[in-house]
Amino acid sequence: MARTYDPQVASALATGQPAPEDVAQFDSAAAWLAEGTPSLDTVPLPLALAAIEAAIRVQAVERLLALDSAPKALRKAARAGLHRLKAGGVDVRQPARRAASFTLGREQINVPPRAFLTPADLHGYAQFVLGVTDDEGSCVLMGAFGGPEGFREVNHGHVSRSSLRKLIDEVNEQIPLMIEVPFDEALHHILPSVDRYAQLHGGAPHDWAHFSEHLDAATLDAARLVDPIGALPETPDPEHLESTLALATHPWFSFWPVTESTVGDALGVLFEAVAGPAPAESDDDAAEPSPDAPGQEERMNAALAELAGRVLDDPEVRAEWQRRVGLSATLARGAEDTRVLELSRHLMAALRGDTDPASIGLTQGALQSRLASMAMDSQGLDAE
Repeated sequence: MARTYDPQVASALATGQPAPEDVAQFDSAAAWLAEGTPSLDTVPLPLALAAIEAAIRVQAVERLLALDSAPKALRKAARAGLHRLKAGGVDVRQPARRAASFTLGREQINVPPRAFLTPADLHGYAQFVLGVTDDEGSCVLMGAFGGPEGFREVNHGHVSRSSLRKLIDEVNEQIPLMIEVPFDEALHHILPSVDRYAQLHGGAPHDWAHFSEHLDAATLDAARLVDPIGALPETPDPEHLESTLALATHPWFSFWPVTESTVGDALGVLFEAVAGPAPAESDDDAAEPSPDAPGQEERMNAALAELAGRVLDDPEVRAEWQRRVGLSATLARGAEDTRVLELSRHLMAALRGDTDPASIGLTQGALQSRLASMAMDSQGLDAE
């Protein structure tokens, strides 16, 4: 939440201390925090924002949820606070879209929206399936998002609830890497691709436009605020960063991009490492190799370690890594893979900070994977 409130006022409200001097209607804000009344939009905006900050600090989830229909500034501050609490592990109800419901006879049926994602492929595209249900039935959107175009092969359709379940079963059977994830997190990853497609083509994809008619504005606004990573460590753990080397063979971390100039330099350096020192010009210049001289494998590893520090030189490559780390964190949460989720948090902290890329194991793994793929392509082999 942007700091447009007095921190001292927020602290006083959160701790139950007396009002600082010259704070009009402080008692009204304190009463709202304690009892929910009077309405927060009856006090000055800076004081209202301080009260919301106080509610966040004391984890007054009910007060924040009650602001869902408040004026825009208060509503946005409350939603941002809910996401902060959620990222910190506090159990909060979704402030956005409630599950669609309709009545059959006397039976009330609630059908929550569902979302499925895959990891990104070589070109940055991830496959997705979204399904929402309302009183008109179920609407399904599927295709691929990300990559240069934003969207690819997107289609939507209307099905019954039973057909939706059957479709989901078929998708899970045909695409093993597709994982069910929280609906709001899936939207969070997809919406930037909607924006990119609209910039390139003058409007959102037709199928998306139709599907989004089943989503209210609050759902879409809240999805953009979601942080799939959650709370980051202040300083990434070096051991965790080194451990990310093992992720290079994990299907969620395959095909990660590398700065192109680094790939070209890597080929030359590796050739020199394999070839070894240049031969002596004459027998007189020849010398017995030192027993301590590094061997071929050692020279290759040293060369790769040095080049790993340049994998993220291209700002667009670094930005794409951050996007993929967020996607991998969502997949890890859906699959309940706590180890990958924890490594993703340390990896994101390193990418957002000034950590030396050479200390990130995955940079070396990504470079090795790229070189191996190029070698297999040159031999006419399938990299998969």
